[in-house]
Amino acid sequence: MEAGDHSFYRLLNQVLRKENRNEVIPWFSYLKLIDTAVRKLPKVKGIIWRAVAGNVTSGYTANKTVTWWTVSSCSISVDVVKAFLKPDQEATLFMIEAIAGRNLAGYTMYPDEQEVILEFGTQLLVRNIGFQYGNLRLVYLIETNDDGDSDGECVCSLCHCKDTARQRWSRYLVKS
Repeated sequence: MEAGDHSFYRLLNQVLRKENRNEVIPWFSYLKLIDTAVRKLPKVKGIIWRAVAGNVTSGYTANKTVTWWTVSSCSISVDVVKAFLKPDQEATLFMIEAIAGRNLAGYTMYPDEQEVILEFGTQLLVRNIGFQYGNLRLVYLIETNDDGDSDGECVCSLCHCKDTARQRWSRYLVKS
């Protein structure tokens, strides 16, 4: 599922990053399926880590909330995340206080990575932009949304199912 530039995971996240939220509509069935499956995974509360290439701190302001629209892979272990960093490359390390992360350890080919995912639409409060050490910057985030494990009734006419994913997206869709 993760192999190559045209993998399902990469294509889905590419669509989720688009500013035109209407482009996500064809993906709602997949999002519902993913949302239903992910909610069956064990919840993770506590510190998790994520690293991304480049300095992305300009998109984060202390005491403001940001929304991560993509499915975000993280780890309970900072050592696992550090292994993905290149010493000569700029990177941003996120320390996240998770309240609704989902543990993938029993469902992945790499259980030693202690992977936790944050679902699409996760809201995070930027606690602060931490230190810079060489090419590495730290951003401290606190997850603010915990939708619980119950399904909400879908209120849209495009999706005839129980759906929390549609409710998350409905306010961002362009009205035609």
